[in-house]
Amino acid sequence: MKLNAAYRLTAVPALIESQDFGLSDLFHNKQFLQGLMHDKSYKKVKFAGFELGKVSQGKNAIAFFLPRKDFIVYYVQLSKIELPQIGEAVMQTAVWRALGKAPPGITSAVFERIIDKYKIIVSDSLQTKEGRSFWVARLQEAFDKGHKVALLHKQTRVDLTTEEELDQYLNPKSFSHAWGTDESFADFRFIIIK
Repeated sequence: MKLNAAYRLTAVPALIESQDFGLSDLFHNKQFLQGLMHDKSYKKVKFAGFELGKVSQGKNAIAFFLPRKDFIVYYVQLSKIELPQIGEAVMQTAVWRALGKAPPGITSAVFERIIDKYKIIVSDSLQTKEGRSFWVARLQEAFDKGHKVALLHKQTRVDLTTEEELDQYLNPKSFSHAWGTDESFADFRFIIIK
């Protein structure tokens, strides 16, 4: 079942202003890093070809981060969620990198490793313009690799099985472009299933 045009006009996700989670402030960044490194769940792990710090953040969330000297240059937080018609998935709830300081390609490499490890990743309901660009690229890459790409609206899963269907949601020039600032855009999420 494909969503009708009216639904596509109000699809996923809601666009928000850029977020830095306070990490662009060097003082806050250093304090946050110290808190992560002193967390009882802290450990170093090899992930996506990088040596990252990893901490648990509550029952269903974890964070990976890359410190350089005494501040964070890359940070990603994942939440495990249960989706109707899908099952267990992960969602990136925070992604941040220090421009010019984080290794080139780290966000894409970590994203790929997340898909390899967890098999299903879902977009957050709120995205910055940078997040939208990142997700558009990842969705196209996933589609090109033969992964399943879908749209979830509340309880309804819509598989995007052709290049044309995917383009309807990703192309800003398309009638059914799926991104906007209205609150109703947060009711939809993109899914990649490996």
